[in-house]
Amino acid sequence: MKMDFEKIKKIAEKHNLKLLLLFGSQARGITHKFSDYDFGYVSEGEMGYIKVGELSEDLEKLVGSKFVEVINLKKSGPFLLKEIVKNNKILFAEKYAYENFFSYAVAEYLGAGRLFRLQKTLYRNTINKYKQKIQC
Repeated sequence: MKMDFEKIKKIAEKHNLKLLLLFGSQARGITHKFSDYDFGYVSEGEMGYIKVGELSEDLEKLVGSKFVEVINLKKSGPFLLKEIVKNNKILFAEKYAYENFFSYAVAEYLGAGRLFRLQKTLYRNTINKYKQKIQC
């Protein structure tokens, strides 16, 4: 889908965004009729639920779909951040906003490495426990 970057810029300015990304299936170009639009943002200040709802409505109008999800990139988990960094389209970015986000996302992911290893160990132990019960 073609994006109207003038409209995007107006939306970004209206909501005091530093960065607006499209990610997920729409960014990859692999969609079906029920595909949603995943947007991630970094804002100048904290956005409450009402402001995020207003941003979501503006983005729904932009893409012509009610299937829109909007997330605050600064409140996202490290695994999601990794996926967003791997696959996104920059819709709007103030100077250095994407570079700052990229650095933040990589640091969050690398910092969570111990947690991922612990999670993997817990999964492996749980699977082995159930395998033993099944074999009895």
